[in-house]
Amino acid sequence: MVKEFSIRKKILKSLQLAINFCGPACLQMIICRNDQRTITQKQLAEELSIVSLGSLPGIMAIVLKRYTMQNYKAKIIHKFYGKHGNDKEIINFADNVYHSLINDMLIIIGINGHLPGQYKNIAHYVTIFEINGVSNDPQNIIFRYCDPDSAKIDWFKGSDLITIFSNGDGVYIGQQWKNNWKDNDGA
Repeated sequence: MVKEFSIRKKILKSLQLAINFCGPACLQMIICRNDQRTITQKQLAEELSIVSLGSLPGIMAIVLKRYTMQNYKAKIIHKFYGKHGNDKEIINFADNVYHSLINDMLIIIGINGHLPGQYKNIAHYVTIFEINGVSNDPQNIIFRYCDPDSAKIDWFKGSDLITIFSNGDGVYIGQQWKNNWKDNDGA
């Protein structure tokens, strides 16, 4: 059976104010998008207890739960997730993104590799707000995201997951629909 993934949610673009504020900027995109609430990245950074390398995903999920009243979870995504020929992993990722968006929960992913068109490995958070594609062509499922480094909208395909998580384990912060990812409920 072919499953269609097609949903887009409103997003508030946010430019990170410091080199290690991609986490607070992604949180700000989600927390402030549906209402007139104002919370600064500095306030969020204080709540996250930002370390020199950035934000800890488990704490980010806790902060999102507090502000949105939704059940955000942080999940580890292993290195080389979605490697060529492993369409099941791409479909699993797409299922999780789709079900989070259906429940009005934007997704934050922690990249540990590089995005399409980039050749330098990074550790960085971006916020996914749209998915389009079908399960019988997982390599070409499109995920649209906002990058807080530039506050610009961009996209990647299912086939890009291998490079996004090529330098080590990454992270997914959203609704846990499929129960086959490792928990990351703390630091």
